[in-house]
Amino acid sequence: MRKLACLAVLLMSVGGASAEIVLIQAEDAVMLGTNYVVLADTNAPPYAFETNYITPVATDTGPAVFSRAVYEVENLTSNATYDLYMRVHVGPDGYSDDSIFVNTAGFGTNSVNFAYQNGIAGRTGLDGQSCSAAGFHWIKMNGEGDLGGLGPFTYPGTNTHFLIAAREDGLDVDALAFVTADLPVTDAMLNPSNTTVEVWPVGGIPEGQTADSTPLIEAYFLHGAGSVDTNAIAMTLDGSSVTTYTTAYTNFITTVSYTPADELALDVTHTASVVVATSPGGSFVTNEFMFYVGYPITYVDVTTNNTLMATTNSGPVGAGIPFETVSTNGVSLWRVRTDFGVGESVTNEPAADDYDPPYSGEHSVYESHGGSDCPRLKTTMYVSETNTYNVYTYLWDNGAGWDIAAGLTDTTNALTAYNASSTNAVALFDVGPDFWGTHTLYRVFIGVVQIMDTNTPIVVYMEDVPLSGDRTWIDGIGYQPLAGDGPPPGPTIDPDIRSLSIADGIAYLTWTSEAVGTYAIMHKTNINQSTWTPVKTGIPGGESTTTDSVSLSGAEREFFMIEGN
Repeated sequence: MRKLACLAVLLMSVGGASAEIVLIQAEDAVMLGTNYVVLADTNAPPYAFETNYITPVATDTGPAVFSRAVYEVENLTSNATYDLYMRVHVGPDGYSDDSIFVNTAGFGTNSVNFAYQNGIAGRTGLDGQSCSAAGFHWIKMNGEGDLGGLGPFTYPGTNTHFLIAAREDGLDVDALAFVTADLPVTDAMLNPSNTTVEVWPVGGIPEGQTADSTPLIEAYFLHGAGSVDTNAIAMTLDGSSVTTYTTAYTNFITTVSYTPADELALDVTHTASVVVATSPGGSFVTNEFMFYVGYPITYVDVTTNNTLMATTNSGPVGAGIPFETVSTNGVSLWRVRTDFGVGESVTNEPAADDYDPPYSGEHSVYESHGGSDCPRLKTTMYVSETNTYNVYTYLWDNGAGWDIAAGLTDTTNALTAYNASSTNAVALFDVGPDFWGTHTLYRVFIGVVQIMDTNTPIVVYMEDVPLSGDRTWIDGIGYQPLAGDGPPPGPTIDPDIRSLSIADGIAYLTWTSEAVGTYAIMHKTNINQSTWTPVKTGIPGGESTTTDSVSLSGAEREFFMIEGN
């Protein structure tokens, strides 16, 4: 059975992912403008946390300074991103009482750019109730409604004030919550009076893969005022009891961590579980999932010894690569930068220690300037065993969208482009800051090959994305054997072409796909021809659809088919 590509799992994690939630009472502002007043909830029991909440006494479309509330946000992780939730209640005038300003510039008071969230009266809270119903209701502020285009906020570590401001009198605010970006939350998770333990995140048990045979295994339990009884924790790994785990508590989350002392078996699906209880006598909650320990990834540095000009758009075949010594916009030549990158001696999945300065001559990357269209490269690597292999490329990005085009076939068509935002890209580690700021090494899955003869190499083709305006930093390639003999199973559902468009002699196709196996674009110019000709192969499939392109042949009629492999 072919396993999934490496991914981080957060219900119970392999690799040390984490989550944070910081709750702030609305009345605890370090500066509360005079347009806001603090009221006590007189309901019995009160709907408001800690009884009090804030409400504006006048409408302000400015908003002026006296309509603002400033909060000091502490105990978050520097440079991490967070979603903003607010616990609100819409007043008796409904849609005239349902808007508020948020500082879209994020944390800090030096930059203020207020935008309002309106229509809250029509929103449904995390508790499933209308925000106009009695009581207070949690809603997400960024990425939804009028702030749909606003992404999560980056926590700077310093100057950590956050601003909101009144817009319409009548929108009551009870609390704010900053939550790790994209964490799926429930009303109970943001309720500090919740005394039960909740497995995080809510939902199904994911299955993950790791190439690490001694992975860090972490189970997360989110709870409110109730605490986890550390004397009532039971952890197992593959059915055996584990007693050498550690526990930590921060921001309503108890984390149970364990790293196996001995290597786990490769090519095996393992099962881990943690059972905890709320503080003495409470209910028990189980956190369990399965993960697959695959074979390790072998890293191969891109050098002049294994990399030549490709046969397409480069010529002559197998020629050495012409380099420039200084990266210049518009000069379509590669530059070898010997002051950055992972070294030739590295053969395992690269880690931050492989990048330690001072740099030796072997540390290098192949760089293309943003305004260039450099020759296509052909990198060759040999494996010691016949098998089926995942193939990867490694590129750097400093947050500016640096990209790469890569594939397993040298065709006249453009190779598939990838960057840090691509589904197949996995961030490995950060380095810097230095001249280029903080930059990150990414591993990108580009396809699967079957090697039937060890004299046949794995060949990877790479190039910059022509004239994209973004730099390309190529560092290396990698391969990972898969379980079993023979090729992995392809997609289980036949691909269905959803759209075909043509522009400037290029055909753009979108088809239904699965994230298993690869796809090929097949072509013929006469529908009566008995065979289809592959024009682009080894295209990784997306979770639901995949889009790729090929050049038209110039024939009067052209037909395309998608084949799953």
